[in-house]
Amino acid sequence: MEIDVPNSLSRRHLLSATAAIGAAVLGRTAHAQGQYPTGPVTLVTPYSPGGGADTSSRLFAAPMADFLSQPIIVENRPGAGGTVGATRVARAQNDGYTLLWDAQGHTVAPYSVKNVGIDYRRSFAPITQVLVLPQVLVVPVGSPHRTLEHLFAAIRAKPGEVAYGTSGKASAAHLAGEMMLRFKSLEGYCRALPWRRGRLAGPQSWQDSLRFRHSGIECPASCGWHCEGSRQEPRDRARCRRA
Repeated sequence: MEIDVPNSLSRRHLLSATAAIGAAVLGRTAHAQGQYPTGPVTLVTPYSPGGGADTSSRLFAAPMADFLSQPIIVENRPGAGGTVGATRVARAQNDGYTLLWDAQGHTVAPYSVKNVGIDYRRSFAPITQVLVLPQVLVVPVGSPHRTLEHLFAAIRAKPGEVAYGTSGKASAAHLAGEMMLRFKSLEGYCRALPWRRGRLAGPQSWQDSLRFRHSGIECPASCGWHCEGSRQEPRDRARCRRA
C-alpha cells in the first residue's frame, strides 16, 4: 500500500511539546540558580545530521528558544551508538546549559556498546519524553514484494542472500529489523547493511541484495532509495511503498 508522509509536525503539537520541555527545564533549574537561563543553551544530539533525532531536535530548538528567551544551539556529536554525545553531556558542568536530545540509544547503548565509560542511570536526570517516531517497513520502488508474507517467503527461499538496510548497529532501524525477523523465526536469514546519509557504507555490490529497511516516518528525505520523488523534491511529501 502507499501512504502519505507529512513533512512536518503540526504547529500546535510543536508548541505544546516545546512548552512542556521549557517548563520542565525551568522547574529543574530555577530553584537552585534563581533566574534561568541567562545565556545560550546547548542541545546535544548524539547522532548524525539529517536523521530523525537531528531533525526533531531542530524542529523544537527554535520555539524552545522563543519560550526560554535564549538561543538554543543544536550540536551534533555522533558516534558509538550515541555514546559519544551522551558522554559529552554527562561530563559537562551540571548547570542546565547542556542538554541531551537522545533516542533509543539511551536505553540500548549500555547493553550494545562496550566500554561506554558512563553510567546512564546515574549520569542523567530525565526531563520529558518529547515524541514517538514510528518505524515504517519500506521496500525499493518497483520491488515485487507487495505484502509482508511475500517478503518473508523470499527471505526463507534464499537464507543469507537477502539483506536489509540500517542506519548503524543498534539503531532503531536495526532493532526493528531484528525484532521482526525474530517474531517470524527468521533470525540469521538476513544480513544487516549499514546505511549512511543515503548511501551504503560498503561495496556497491551490496545494493543488489537489499530488499527492505525500517525507516523513521518523520524523515522521508533520508530514505533516498525507497521514496519516490524524495531525491528530487525532499521538501515535498514523499510517497513510500510499504509492504
